Amino acid sequence: MRAFGDLTAVHLTLGEQGDGSPTKLRVPLPDGQWHAAIIELCWQRFQYCLQVHNSAVSVYETDLERRRSSDGQVLDALPVRLSWGIGQVADLLRNFESTFEEFTTSIDACRKRATFGNETDYELLSRRWLRHSRELRDRIEFSLQTSMWIQWISESLWQADELAAHLQDDESRYLQEYGSEMFSYIAHPPLLVAVLTSAAMVEEVGAVTVKELATGVDSELDDTRLDEVIGWLRDEGLAPENIELDVLDDTLRDARNELSHSMTARGRTVTLDTFGTYVEAVQIAVGLGLNLADRLVADVLADLDDLTLVPDMDDS
Repeated sequence: MRAFGDLTAVHLTLGEQGDGSPTKLRVPLPDGQWHAAIIELCWQRFQYCLQVHNSAVSVYETDLERRRSSDGQVLDALPVRLSWGIGQVADLLRNFESTFEEFTTSIDACRKRATFGNETDYELLSRRWLRHSRELRDRIEFSLQTSMWIQWISESLWQADELAAHLQDDESRYLQEYGSEMFSYIAHPPLLVAVLTSAAMVEEVGAVTVKELATGVDSELDDTRLDEVIGWLRDEGLAPENIELDVLDDTLRDARNELSHSMTARGRTVTLDTFGTYVEAVQIAVGLGLNLADRLVADVLADLDDLTLVPDMDDS
């Protein structure tokens, strides 16, 4: 079985070379086959996770572009559909768990066959790949779940915006019997989803980011408040400079509280005249959620991207 280990080492060396086509390839050969196999499988799993993460980001950007391209079209049926983006992210989520598990099963099989304790170059490198891969699954899955939340937020805002357009369009054949003051009531379900979900997303994604990446805060994830999490993000410098945290701490938090806890305030919380203000607040929340989820993913992907695929020949 020595040929198997040598062949794997060749694959890894070619992967280390990238797209280049070296005329002479120096391949550090492993003492055994299984540590090289572990490295190759970890590398393939990392590449898959990177592709899934990038696909989710691409879906969001493409979905926004598809929505923008439909601006100005004649209004037709009231929105009772699922967006393209929701379906795409749902498909990524559905396939991720089983595909990741397949990689993990193969890696575990190699670990059982590998001999540890000899401190060979490939053994040490395989240990590093395994160690830096520990948080990979949780971070990618968390990012995909955040992307799903964001797709639903975008869909909800889109539906509320279409309802607003129908109410303001004298030529629309829908909602002609209602006035603009009815917006808060007619658009309440999508408004509720957009505001509550974006606030919950900022609170959860922010708390997890602080717990994972900050050193000055020991956050308790089961008992957080939106204003508390926003304060942590501000104090720890984890929010990008273009994110207006004050808008989230004021406009979004107040709207979340009134829409979710005050039956009598729902009719005046988000009106047709103030709708744009809440769209801006929700979009800020989306931008923050995307940024924080991406930082969590980048934290583990960067560690893996920095690892070599084969030991340094000078150290062999």
